[in-house]
Amino acid sequence: MLDATGLSGRQARVQDAADGGTALLVDVSPDEMLDRWAAARAVVDRTGRWPVLCARDVAHDGSLFSRFYFDEGAHGADSSPAAVLARAQKIDVDARLAEQALAQVCDGAVDWVEHERTVTLASYGDAPPAEEIRAAAAMPC
Repeated sequence: MLDATGLSGRQARVQDAADGGTALLVDVSPDEMLDRWAAARAVVDRTGRWPVLCARDVAHDGSLFSRFYFDEGAHGADSSPAAVLARAQKIDVDARLAEQALAQVCDGAVDWVEHERTVTLASYGDAPPAEEIRAAAAMPC
């Protein structure tokens, strides 16, 4: 299995997974993680294993397959492993990453706008509404 994903020679650790299955944990560097994930994803039909990228601390603390994370990430949808995998087959990864990047910008923008508005109010006694600041800065959120 590791040969098929380009991870031959790496140490793999077995961990219990959802629904009585097992997972193989293999450390990869940040520089190679997307390439290794893509290689593993390309051979799912042969290996029967879905690749998952996660932070090293989560992988090693035993919580990787906690039902909590599946339930939280399902946003009200069916959180069974089979349903999660079925949704994963339909995800447009590039669109999802762009959506998450925009959400991070918007979350940071809200904090930045509110902070600067508070400073301006304290200094000058008046400040434009947050919506006007966002519009002037051409912020999408």
